[in-house]
Amino acid sequence: MVYSTEDGFMLHTYYSVAALNLVAFAAFFSAFLFTIKGKSRFTWNLAIAFTFYTCMGVAYFLSAAYDDPILSFHRWMTVLGTFFGCLFLGLFFLSFPRPVTGWLYWLYFGIIAVLSVLLTANFAWETLDAPRVFHFEGHYWDFAADKASLFVAIWILGYIVLYTIPSIYRMVREKGLSRLGAIGIYVGFVFAVIIPAMANALSRDGAIDRGLFQTLWVTLGVLGMFWILIFIVSTSGEKSNLLSRIFAISLATTLLAIQAISYPVFVEKEKDFDRIFYERAQRILLEEEQRPDDLLYISHYDSDSRAITVDYNRMSESPVQDAWDREYLNAALRRQVVESKDPESFLRRAYLENYQQGYMALMMRDADRPLPDLWSSTLTDRAYFKSKIRKLPDDDFRTGVLALLAKDQGAIEPLASVMEQFVNGSKLQGPELKAAVLEYLTPMYGKGERIYRTLENGQRVISFLVYRKGGIHEVAFEYLSYRHFIHPQAESFIIVILAITAVVVIGYPLFFYTALLKPLHSLLSGVRRVNDGDLDVELKVGVEDELGFLSRSFNDMVTSIRGARKELRDYADKLEEKVQERTRELEETLKSVRELKHQQDGDYFLTSLLIKPLGTNTVPEGPVSVDFILKQKKSFEFKHWKERIGGDLCGAHRIYLHSRPFAFFFN
Repeated sequence: MVYSTEDGFMLHTYYSVAALNLVAFAAFFSAFLFTIKGKSRFTWNLAIAFTFYTCMGVAYFLSAAYDDPILSFHRWMTVLGTFFGCLFLGLFFLSFPRPVTGWLYWLYFGIIAVLSVLLTANFAWETLDAPRVFHFEGHYWDFAADKASLFVAIWILGYIVLYTIPSIYRMVREKGLSRLGAIGIYVGFVFAVIIPAMANALSRDGAIDRGLFQTLWVTLGVLGMFWILIFIVSTSGEKSNLLSRIFAISLATTLLAIQAISYPVFVEKEKDFDRIFYERAQRILLEEEQRPDDLLYISHYDSDSRAITVDYNRMSESPVQDAWDREYLNAALRRQVVESKDPESFLRRAYLENYQQGYMALMMRDADRPLPDLWSSTLTDRAYFKSKIRKLPDDDFRTGVLALLAKDQGAIEPLASVMEQFVNGSKLQGPELKAAVLEYLTPMYGKGERIYRTLENGQRVISFLVYRKGGIHEVAFEYLSYRHFIHPQAESFIIVILAITAVVVIGYPLFFYTALLKPLHSLLSGVRRVNDGDLDVELKVGVEDELGFLSRSFNDMVTSIRGARKELRDYADKLEEKVQERTRELEETLKSVRELKHQQDGDYFLTSLLIKPLGTNTVPEGPVSVDFILKQKKSFEFKHWKERIGGDLCGAHRIYLHSRPFAFFFN
């Protein structure tokens, strides 16, 4: 079957699945912020920042899903989104938890906005007519504009510093919950933005695998945004609803689970592709009549004569390129080393080209290690090293490459040492020296290993080397064979992501309407009516769950309040009558008390009259004088008489004993 880009609207890969994963949560996060009622300025800034972040994700998704050179222009959107996203992140920290001085805020906005427009316009101008190149490591189209990309990368680092400064200011200046919010939100930015930006730069240089970058980007992006959402809700004082938080938790958990599942699934799918197509390549060589439609060419390298021939070619032009001589020679060397019983002895006596000396030094250092293991373990180091050399400017290339080679290159240090010796001994300069140095990093493919090629006519192929007696065969298939092989698996994940997002955004409100939303809204409405003074509220209990119990308890509470209020109103209405009744009761009681007191005072008066004769003083004036000074405990009044009673009883009399007079007194 002959494939073309028109065969399918989109041809998804793991990279489009990962990008859509992030887009789904970023779009939800932005919508969540935009729907907050009465939001503050910092919430507006954060919502706009992550809207740009969402647009970047959409650009990455489209570049991964569509196989068309026009998608190189996705870089315009990513550059624009990066600069303006960082602008609004800086504005966020200038307004959280409260805005800084107005002139400083708007000065920052004006300067950085103009700078962002100029930087984006400059990148667009530099890349408008730039060649477009397809990156097989990420399966996307891009501009061949390393200088423009490096310029943008440097400015992105500057922008990160620009919004880090106000964030540090907030962390130091604020107190309590506001400081905790500033720290937590910045940590979320580190996970969602800064680390993925650094990983993206490393992946473009080949320092890390592009698939690993996509996994980090999505995982850290979703976790970072979820982390920011938690701190915004917890520390900002913004009003948010419960259902949105449930949405966020559910969507984040599900998308992270999909990401965790999809990566190993696609790794196995990649292995299946290599195994199946390598077996196809072997069958094609064994069965000459088998020439499938996606087969492009079969080339043959004779190890003895070092001649390259094309046994089958479906194209009008020969696919053979100048670099194939070195690649096939390296492949033959790898085959001989793998098949040799004593690789170290073979390498010592083998005749090698100059550019193969570096690989020999690398293999000699770990002669006891199987070559496939050695080569796979150093693949990332060699790719990163090659990318660094390729990006060195042609002018004064010697100085730049010697400075690079002088650094410790770790696992590939033997290779770097041989390259350094070559540069020091070579008289070449500029681009000629760069080309000669890059020959030392010519790929050394093994059998069954996937090879990506872009031929001189622009045709992209995926090929496999097959070892046969007398030489090595390369069987090449259309690149789109790979995309159509991966697409069904990727499309399944795309459908799952879209379905889950739809369920969370659309299905959750429907599902929770009866079970959660309706009872909650009813309960909140009842609370508002009670606050307004309406005690005739009675909630309908639809489901006997926690919310049903809460609604029933609310009804009981309102009933109790209503009864107490009625009693209070009744009491208030009859208060005057009750006061009059109480007054009458008190007057009657007081009258009874007065009558009793009058009777008591009469008794006291009679008692005082009876006691008075006993307390007389009959002692006449003489040598002994007797006076009474008495103060009784109780004074009383009976009719018009005033008397006292309840004290001592005193008496004084004259008595005679044996005819002698005596004065007698007692108390």
